[in-house]
Amino acid sequence: MVNVLKTETISTNISTRDALYLSGVFMTIGTMANGNIYPLDIMKDAVATFNESSNMLGSLGKSDKTVIDLSNVSHKICDVHMDGKNIIGKLKILDTPAGNKVRKMILDGVKFSATSKIIGMLDDTKTLTSATIITWNILISA
Repeated sequence: MVNVLKTETISTNISTRDALYLSGVFMTIGTMANGNIYPLDIMKDAVATFNESSNMLGSLGKSDKTVIDLSNVSHKICDVHMDGKNIIGKLKILDTPAGNKVRKMILDGVKFSATSKIIGMLDDTKTLTSATIITWNILISA
């Protein structure tokens, strides 16, 4: 199931443009669509480690790369935390070419969801035994 992110607009005095945020369920822990099993304890640790990083940027669209494509950065991840089996997050749309594409699509009513970029190890039962969260990218929600 895809979780559609909510849109928030926050007026700022710093610029003429309102700050634009997306928030909601980034991921639900358990068995993924590909059959991989993401245990809660592994993901709690991965979220805690992710929150220690200082540059939590993400891109528009999926990528097979394990690094963030700076030419396609669209948002900064402001908050990620666990709520039961859900990873809840909030991201700020940036004033970048990709971020401006997202902003225009949101204003036209397009909905977005988050997709994780995680590297880790799977055992023989397809259970994740270690995980590092690289980022959460955003996709157009079907």
